Amino acid sequence: MRTAEPRGVTALTRQPRTTRFGIALSAVLLLVAVPRLPDDMRGTAVLGFGIGAVVTCLAFWSTLPFALGIAAVAAAGPGDDTPEGTGAAPSTAGVLLAVLAIVAAFVLCVIG
Repeated sequence: MRTAEPRGVTALTRQPRTTRFGIALSAVLLLVAVPRLPDDMRGTAVLGFGIGAVVTCLAFWSTLPFALGIAAVAAAGPGDDTPEGTGAAPSTAGVLLAVLAIVAAFVLCVIG
């Protein structure tokens, strides 16, 4: 037997558990994990977040690609890479992977 929805809640406004989990994970990553990253490990963390976003986009149907992608973009920060492109660019690669995963996850959510 299905319980009655509270007043004003419809199928479109009800948030599934995965959405709440993704929002909570994004908050923890942005407010706790990213600010505590040491500067010398930031580029590696950005690359890890970007790869994690792509992997979770391919493996899971959830909000994890959004959470990890946002963390990668936030952790990259300005000035991590050299403008000439002569240095190693794990931040650039991580951000590109994160943005790709976010866009792919959005498209998958829209087309179902």
